[in-house]
Amino acid sequence: PYSDLPGDTSISYTAAVCWCLQNVRGHRALAPIAERLNDSLTRALHFLETTVDGTGCLRWEPYETHGQKFRTYPMVMAARVLARAGTKEPARRIVGYLANLYDPQRGLLRVLDVPLGQTVKIFGHRLFGEKIFEVAFNQADMLESLLDLREDL
Repeated sequence: PYSDLPGDTSISYTAAVCWCLQNVRGHRALAPIAERLNDSLTRALHFLETTVDGTGCLRWEPYETHGQKFRTYPMVMAARVLARAGTKEPARRIVGYLANLYDPQRGLLRVLDVPLGQTVKIFGHRLFGEKIFEVAFNQADMLESLLDLREDL
């Protein structure tokens, strides 16, 4: 669980926090809580690993209760942190799944075909294709995470 609210889990938030923890590991200011941070990171990475299905898609249900459900970016971040932690097989599956989402005209912008500026229902959930996912910085963030994977996969 991401918080103390009943049933509150989040693949996207967990992946983002793992990335932050991986980047601050070993910093001397965190030495007093280093063991607790490592335990939390280990638990979080195990959670992420269990959310990757055989095809590399994330098991959004019931593990994502926040607005990032079905988005491409959390998949990139989950692959990144799993690969960095040495959990390569689930990371490879995610990258393979993402390769199938790639569109030469739009990059990894495809958010399971949610048209930008429109609202659709996917698997019974209302999703809005936000314009923010069209901007270059979002694409660049994903690309940066994926490029880093070359070192770890």
